[in-house]
Parts: sequence; C-alpha cells; structure tokens
Amino acid sequence: MNKISKNTRLSNNKNSKNTESKNKIKSRTKKPTHSNNKYSDSYKFYRDIFNKMAVPTIIIDEDMTIRLMNHEAEKLSGYSKKEVENKKKWTEFVPEHEIDRMKEYHRLRSIEPDIAPRSYESQFYDKNGKIKDILIMIDLLSDGKKRVASVLDITERKQSIEALRKSEELLRKKVKNFETVFDMNV
Repeated sequence: MNKISKNTRLSNNKNSKNTESKNKIKSRTKKPTHSNNKYSDSYKFYRDIFNKMAVPTIIIDEDMTIRLMNHEAEKLSGYSKKEVENKKKWTEFVPEHEIDRMKEYHRLRSIEPDIAPRSYESQFYDKNGKIKDILIMIDLLSDGKKRVASVLDITERKQSIEALRKSEELLRKKVKNFETVFDMNV
C-alpha cells in the first residue's frame, strides 16, 4: 500500500470518527421535536384564545408596559398592536386625576395582592383623545409580575345613568312646582 492511500484512509477514518462524535453530541443535546411542537401548539392555542376573547384584554408588565393586547383592545383604544405592545405604558392612556390611584393599585398588587381591588371603575383616553369610562378587572398572573386586565367600556351606561338622574331631578322640580301651584289654588 502506498503512503498516500494509507494517509487518505487514516484521514477518512479520523473524519468518520469526528462526524460520529459530532452526531452523538447533537443527538444528546437536541431537544425532542415532539416536545417543541407541544410547546408551540400550546402557545398558539392560548394566543388564539387571548386574541379571540370578546372582551378587550391586555397583559401588563411589572414596569407598567403593555406587553400584549388583543383585537378587542385595539378596537376600544383605536391603537394597533404595533403602536402599543412593548412600547407604551398604561399610564399614557389614563387621565391625570386617575394616575396616582391606579399606580397605587399597581404597587399594592405586587406586594399585597389581596388588598388591591380586582375590579374598579376608571377612565382612559382613546387614540382620538376621547375619554371613555371603563370597568377594569385585573389580576396577577402566576409569575407574580405580569398582570392580565380586561376592560369594559361603560361609557354609554354611565351616560344613561346621568341622563336618568337629570330626568328624575327635572321631574322632581316639576312635581314640586305643581304642588306649589296646587297649594295656592286651594
């Protein structure tokens, strides 16, 4: 056997062993694809549920940044996900007179979750600057840092209640005037 073919055979043998070793390492460190698919399927499933919820819902980080918002939250706010997710804090949407109270709830939720209210009324500005009355239902997620908040627009309900209150007041005044006129005639 000549020297060149012997060296080639040794080199091929060495390469073969190196390839074998690399393949063994890869097979030991590679995660099974079925578990990756399970995670991916589970993620897609829960993301789909989140996006298809009929209630505007957002995920808020500990630093008050809105991490996720669903399609209903886009409709309510007038902002797209691209404009808000990982870019805006919820405090940017809240009127000045509400910020301190809501920040305190946010702080309490981190240190004393049972003390912070899980639902309360507030207000926020949509993209057009229109103020909306809202009912917020919020709680910590299992990581103890992020919060999930569902938001109901109660603007029309509040306006209806105010209109009813004004009507009752007007009716009361008319009845009182009628009683006064009736008393004068008797």
